[in-house]
Amino acid sequence: MKTSNIVVLILSVFLTACNTLPQKPETQAQPLAVYKMLLEQADENYAKQDYAAALLDYEQLDLGTAEDTYVLFRIGNSNNHLGQPKAAVAAYEKALLIDDKMSKAWHNLAVVYMQQSAKIWQNMSASIDAKDPLSAVAKYYNKGLIELIKPKKD
Repeated sequence: MKTSNIVVLILSVFLTACNTLPQKPETQAQPLAVYKMLLEQADENYAKQDYAAALLDYEQLDLGTAEDTYVLFRIGNSNNHLGQPKAAVAAYEKALLIDDKMSKAWHNLAVVYMQQSAKIWQNMSASIDAKDPLSAVAKYYNKGLIELIKPKKD
């Protein structure tokens, strides 16, 4: 009888200790109606080219669901429009981790990298001596990349 009391006491202490351990906060997805309303607002801001407001809305949506590739794609686009290429790249790459067949994310990721590369060639060209043999190379690549990333006119 005494042994069973000790076992009960030990189990009680153990279970009480387990119950007082810090718990992970539960991440609750936003209710669908709220999500749809915020998505509509984000898309409207994006359509109006208010990329700062759209970005805030899309980021709020991303907090509720970490797996919406459309939202991640729009976060990337908004960041790119706002001149934040590192954040754009991070969003596109996150979308591609979820869906590696998302061609638009691949495309925009490549465009951002090409834009960054063109800036590097441009900065190199402006920084080095014009007599340096690589000066002509920098100008050549900068011009070529700028041509590649120009929007095509139908």
